[in-house]
Order: sequence, then C-alpha cells, then structure tokens
Amino acid sequence: TNLIMEATGSTGGHFDLPNDDNTEGEKKSTHLELQELYGGENVTLTFEVDGEDLSWKDTYQSGLTFEWIKSKVAEKLEVTYKDVTLEHKGNPVIDPFCIVDMGLKSGAVLTVKLKEGADRGYKALREQLAKESSDVPATGEEEDDD
Repeated sequence: TNLIMEATGSTGGHFDLPNDDNTEGEKKSTHLELQELYGGENVTLTFEVDGEDLSWKDTYQSGLTFEWIKSKVAEKLEVTYKDVTLEHKGNPVIDPFCIVDMGLKSGAVLTVKLKEGADRGYKALREQLAKESSDVPATGEEEDDD
C-alpha cells in the first residue's frame, strides 16, 4: 500500500490555518503578511520518493522558490538539504526557480531523489553534523608545519 500524507507548507497554503510562523492569537509577521500578499496563488504539489512507497501532497504559494520547498522536503524526510534532488517529468528542478517559473499547476507530481547513502532521521543528522564540525579546525588555531 502507498503511504499518503496530506499537509500544508509551513508558509504556503491555507491562510486561515495556523502554521509554523503564526501561532493562534499572535499577529502575523510582516514577512508572512508580505508573502501572502505577493506570494501568488496556492498550488498543491504531489511528492513521490523515488524507490520508496511514500508520497504526500503539500500546498505552497506559486511564488515560493524550490530552495524553500526542497528544505521543507528535507525536513519532512529527516535528511540534509544537500541529499535531496527534485525532478519534474524526469527533468531536474532548478532550486532558484519558483513554482510559477516552471509553470507548475496543482496536481503536478515531483519526484524526490535522495543521495545514495543519505543519513535518515534526526539522530543520524545530529551525529553527521557533530562529525563534520569536529573535522573543521577551530578558529584561531594554527596548524603546525614542522
């Protein structure tokens, strides 16, 4: 059976519903108000993970970039941004483009490809980030050339 998840993008989608940026009873940020004003129409996209029996729908405003959307996909799948690639009809989705730039309408299907060997889950991500930060020399430390 195919696992289907229904969701609304955290800053796209249905304006009457609370989202990550606006908790009930709080005034919306200027950023969110401007986004709603100029963000464009709502577009519901279907995401299908390549090689997995997992798909979901998310609603975003047509003016949002795929950088934003890709980051939300990475969050949902608990992977790093760099491990995610989006495709539409076999063609790569270019991150700086917006939904409207690509002419996508509600119902468009995007394939989510994960880099081979991508760490999944927040625990794995924390371990990966800790390892990467320990590999970087601390600022101000000099290497011994002897």
